[in-house]
Amino acid sequence: MKTVLISPFFYPDEIGIALYNKLTVDYLLKNKYDVSIITAVPYYPEWRVKEPYVKAKLFTKEKYLEATVFRIKLFVPKNPTAIKRVLQLAHFTILSIRYVFSVPKDCKIIVVSPFTSGIITALLIKLFRGGKIWCHIQDFEFDAAIASFSFKRFIKLLHKIESFLFNRCDKVSTISKAMFIKLQNKTSTPATLFPNFINIKNFKQTYKTHPYCNLSQKPQLLYSGNLGEKQDWDFFEKFCQEVYNNVDITIVGDGAMRDILKQKLKDLSNIRFFNLVPFRELPQLLCSFDGHILFQKKEVIDSVMPSKLIAMMLSGKPSFIYGNSLSESKLILEESAGGIFYNGNNAKEFSERVFDLLTDHQKRESMGNAAKKYAQLHFSDKNILRDFENNLKDL
Repeated sequence: MKTVLISPFFYPDEIGIALYNKLTVDYLLKNKYDVSIITAVPYYPEWRVKEPYVKAKLFTKEKYLEATVFRIKLFVPKNPTAIKRVLQLAHFTILSIRYVFSVPKDCKIIVVSPFTSGIITALLIKLFRGGKIWCHIQDFEFDAAIASFSFKRFIKLLHKIESFLFNRCDKVSTISKAMFIKLQNKTSTPATLFPNFINIKNFKQTYKTHPYCNLSQKPQLLYSGNLGEKQDWDFFEKFCQEVYNNVDITIVGDGAMRDILKQKLKDLSNIRFFNLVPFRELPQLLCSFDGHILFQKKEVIDSVMPSKLIAMMLSGKPSFIYGNSLSESKLILEESAGGIFYNGNNAKEFSERVFDLLTDHQKRESMGNAAKKYAQLHFSDKNILRDFENNLKDL
């Protein structure tokens, strides 16, 4: 079966959407699909083009295993403001049109968030080359944009554009239950749930302690992932100050907020920063700590679900999450009994709850095991990708 994936994010980036795109392509290739990929040069989460693509031409063609990859030298802003991100998406949209006639005829076209940057190309491929379009939503970018505006007519226009694009697809999907309900309210196109997933086999072995983990007697907490604007770093800073004498915190990641965060926390000796590890090291890293932390801005509700949460749970360690009480993260954490969710405003109160659990070894182990069992049951790559393939065949 001929398949085209359109998304700005793909390997060798190994975080977020890029990772799931890679794993999906790996699965398709393993099952003998003919795969083409229209994507950008790697740049995320550092927001700088990575080697060897720094001097790449505007349009390049390469191979990823048996797949054909069409890359675009995308505009990558050093300081990714909202306007610059919109310009970047527009840049990808315009340049990706070049590849409309480069992909096979009558293929299955998979567009992955941000869908607005790939849907125009997908519609043109369908018009001139034939095929069916599956749009997969990792986050509702229009909803995030709307939060920045108060002009009602403009908001209404954005909703109309979004529904128009969704309704031109043959199938739509998203990653969580709350997002699925929202998606059904936005379009008449058949919708399905396609959760993020993880290879549970990678977490079945016992690992040596990762070098990034501090071997002091204090409890060890980890944040691993993108250091961006969706996280509430102000509350995180207050939390770090509250646990200064009792808990060590390791931050492994990169992103637009890294330098600002390092500056804010420079006087706290219990905080350490490291660069992202290769994907193959991620299970060892996550399994080495006593718990995981995630601080979401409270305005981030059901428009996004943090992909890192699944791996955090599969490590067999409890998660401590701050965010909106209506978020998908809260639902999953409470269903699994795999950690503590906090939506108050008192960093001292949250830090005390976290420390009490970290020092109660029996309860900590029980929560970690519950989280792992939940992740194994609901987010197994084997089960989710099998359902994905069945949906793709029916498209």
